[in-house]
Amino acid sequence: DPKPLLVYASSIAMVMVANYLMKEKMSVSLIEPCFDNLHDILQHMNIPMSPLKEEWLWEPDTLYDNLKENITTDAIFLVDPNNPTGFTLLKNGDKAYKELVRYAVDHNKLLIVDYCFAPFADHASDEPVPSVYKIFDESGVRYIAIEDTGKTWPLQDTKVAMLKICKELYDEIYSIHTAYLLNVSPFILNLVTQYVLDSEKDNFASVYDLLMRNSKIAQETMAGSMLEYHVPDVPVSVAWFKIKNKKVKATDLQEFVLNHSEVYILPGTYFFWNDPEIGEQYVRIALARNTDVFTRSVKGLRAALDTYDSK
Repeated sequence: DPKPLLVYASSIAMVMVANYLMKEKMSVSLIEPCFDNLHDILQHMNIPMSPLKEEWLWEPDTLYDNLKENITTDAIFLVDPNNPTGFTLLKNGDKAYKELVRYAVDHNKLLIVDYCFAPFADHASDEPVPSVYKIFDESGVRYIAIEDTGKTWPLQDTKVAMLKICKELYDEIYSIHTAYLLNVSPFILNLVTQYVLDSEKDNFASVYDLLMRNSKIAQETMAGSMLEYHVPDVPVSVAWFKIKNKKVKATDLQEFVLNHSEVYILPGTYFFWNDPEIGEQYVRIALARNTDVFTRSVKGLRAALDTYDSK
C-alpha cells in the first residue's frame, strides 16, 4: 500500500491537494460550515466551489439521494469530525460512509476528507471506530485524506500532517509533494512521537480530560445566557454556540465582548463560507486552553453577554 506522505502542517497538505485539483481542472463541493482555511486555499488556487450542506449527510438513508440531487462538481470535500459543529459520518457506524462511497463510485467523484479532528472520534463512544480506509480501499473509490497531530496535541507549530492517497492518484500527488518539500524535521517527528507515546500511558486522559473539563465549564457558565450550546456528535476541541436572539449578530457580539472583557470569540461567519449571513447566528470558543485561564475567560464572557443583553 502507498505510504502516507508527511508534511509539517495540514495547511501545506491542503495546498498540495489544491495544486492537484488545479492541474486537473476539477471543481469541488466543499462542506458548509467548515474551517475557513480550506475555502481560502481553494479560492486562492481558483478552484470552482459549490457548497455541500452538512445536513445532506446527517441521515445515512437519505445521504445518497441528497448528493445525487445536489452535487454537480468533480470532487467532494468533507471534514470529519466537522470543525466547528462536531458532526461525524461515523455516528451511525459505517453505514453513512458506505453510502458516501457508493455515491462517489457510482458517479465517478473524487473524495477528499479532512481528518484533522479524527482522534476525538475514538473517545466519543465505547464502540470501536470503523476503518474508513478499509471501506475506501475495498470500494475502489478515488480518495485523498488529510490527517494532523496539531488539533490533538496543540503544541503551537510543532506538529505533523499526513496525506493518505489511493493507489491510483499516489504517483501524481507524490510528485507534487516532493516539489514542495523533501522531508519533515526529524526533531519535530521525534518530539511529537514522544507526546503520542506519553498520551498512550494515560489513555489520552491528559488530552481529553482537559477538553471535557473546559467544555463543562463553558456549558455551565453559559447556561441561561443568550448563547445556546450545540451538542456535537464528537466532543472536539472547540465549542459551538447558537445565539438565541436572531436580532443579535455574531460580529457585533464579538466586538462588544472584546471591548468589555478582552475575551475573543470567533463569529460563525468565517465557517459559512458560501453564505456568511447564516454564520451570524453562531460563535465558536476554543477549548484547548489552561483551565484556570479558560475559567476566567468564560466568566468574563458571561458578564459581557449579560451586559449586552441588558442593553
